[in-house]
Amino acid sequence: MHIDNDRNAISPLELSEYIASFEIDTRLVLDNFYLDLSQNLSRVTGILQYCPDVPSPNLESGPRTIGRVWGHLLNVGRVKTSHLSVIEVMESANDAMMEFYGAVFAGDEWAQSVVDATDGLASTLLIVHMMEIEAEHRGRGLGLRFMEALLDSTFIPSSTLVLMRPFAAGHEDDMVAQAAATRKVAAYWKRAGFQRLPCTEHLIRFIE
Repeated sequence: MHIDNDRNAISPLELSEYIASFEIDTRLVLDNFYLDLSQNLSRVTGILQYCPDVPSPNLESGPRTIGRVWGHLLNVGRVKTSHLSVIEVMESANDAMMEFYGAVFAGDEWAQSVVDATDGLASTLLIVHMMEIEAEHRGRGLGLRFMEALLDSTFIPSSTLVLMRPFAAGHEDDMVAQAAATRKVAAYWKRAGFQRLPCTEHLIRFIE
């Protein structure tokens, strides 16, 4: 592991012709200033690169990025021992975090649905805001493998609750098609061990 100014570059994980690599950054930019929340909240990013054994003459030489992921890692246990509340820390990242806050927290405590799903053992929250694979590389289960590579990364501790909201882009003008496509996305992630959080549209998976 290489550490540089609070940024930890994680060694790539081999996936046959694909290489997944991830990075965690504890510095959040707020109004052009860096805020160090290294004890509480970090930004997680990753890329999936295609590295064919036999390069095609129609492709550029060298690895090509065909997948991306980004999210936030919140150390709930540390927040509880600090002078900040969970909502303050999450709100400091961006407004979109509040939707996720409402799904899994009641004040500074886990919602009862999370306690039931994790036997009350969750101490860290990983919010996956976005994971995408380029269209020409879909249908091979790469998204599932990319997710597993992320969750196997050294900076994802045990007792982590993984949270995401499935969404299928491209059907915003047709609510029926949008709902059907989103259900398909949710079914896809259930193959990776995610389950629906009761009374929400979010999916969760607990890393013991």
